[in-house]
Amino acid sequence: MSEAEVANLNLKGQGNVNATEKFHVLQMQEADMEACAKVGATIGGGSESEIEQLGRYGLLLGTVTGLREDMLTALNVTGELADKIKSGNLPYVLTWSINHSKRAQALLSSLTAKEKIRPVDVKNVVKIIFESNAISHVKKLSNELTKKMESTLVEIRECEAKRSLELMAAIQRSLLFRYLAVS
Repeated sequence: MSEAEVANLNLKGQGNVNATEKFHVLQMQEADMEACAKVGATIGGGSESEIEQLGRYGLLLGTVTGLREDMLTALNVTGELADKIKSGNLPYVLTWSINHSKRAQALLSSLTAKEKIRPVDVKNVVKIIFESNAISHVKKLSNELTKKMESTLVEIRECEAKRSLELMAAIQRSLLFRYLAVS
């Protein structure tokens, strides 16, 4: 079991999870992208500095990807939200909402006590996510992370791979909200 899985299990079921802690776990879960980027840079003959920069790029890419998956879960696009609430394995987006909205706290508290979470309950959770400005928060966070992705590439020597990574960063900037039609 990885360190990220252990950290996530430790947060499961805690009624008062800090969004910062949950975000840290999300980053830990996506750290494999950091390792892959470092291996690729090493195989590609990158300098020590390039290997570190590309590792950071990989971690940031993994985090942005994790945020996108998390958002899809939190908005119940994947159909998993009720199960996540019942198991106490809340998406970061919902945790952020709970940390910033008394109404979200009250709703989640009432849902964890229920035997079965109904579709109308899930709809109310999604509504509260929007009302708590969690969507705006994640969009801002995603934009910050993709800008950091782009900045990690500044010191990388010019090559086709660098241009591909620059394009990937630009795509990530808009991808989170493209299919959700959220602005």
